[in-house]
Amino acid sequence: MRATSYAPITVDIPLTALTTYSVNVPMYARVAASQSTLLAGSYSSTFSGSTQAQMTYQAYLLSNPPSCSTLTTNPSTLSFTVQATVINDCTINASNISFGTSGLLKSTLTANGTITVACTNAAPWSVALNAGTSANATVASRRRMTRTGGTEQVTYQLYQDSAFTKPWGDGTVGTVAYTGVGTGSSQNIAVYGRVLPQTSQPAGSYSDTVMATVTY
Repeated sequence: MRATSYAPITVDIPLTALTTYSVNVPMYARVAASQSTLLAGSYSSTFSGSTQAQMTYQAYLLSNPPSCSTLTTNPSTLSFTVQATVINDCTINASNISFGTSGLLKSTLTANGTITVACTNAAPWSVALNAGTSANATVASRRRMTRTGGTEQVTYQLYQDSAFTKPWGDGTVGTVAYTGVGTGSSQNIAVYGRVLPQTSQPAGSYSDTVMATVTY
């Protein structure tokens, strides 16, 4: 939430028939956390009138002023507006996906991960995945994990569904981005990974880094 700052409120206090004194009254405001269901937009509240914003004062000549709680004369009303703007915003986090340990790649390997998105309530969003950092990789069907310290690769793909029918990419070459609508709270999205049978590569640790981008 983004709040707009205002200058202190200035109040003119007549001391005598010919003298007026101006004083700045500082106002401090705080927006409570965890208001997750708010929609994007401008919010304001105006304080005015004797029941909402009133100042009571008294002029005195003695060195010992009376207690403020005892003042009942010269009530003066004032008005001010409190304003804040809620913007559409999103955060995104992702867990790692591990296919574990395997020898010969003669059978299909599967593994799951999670992407967590938190967006402003009612804000439409989409999450796209890029091709990763390995050489010659594509979002369509050729994502690649590269062996640490080498150039050998194991191909794999990421999907939006457990049936492996929706390749998760950036919306190009037959892939789709994941879409949703914000709730103000965290939303967990499952990521399904699959390694199909293929020519086995030298033993080692194979990995890839995929960037997930949320657009809203």
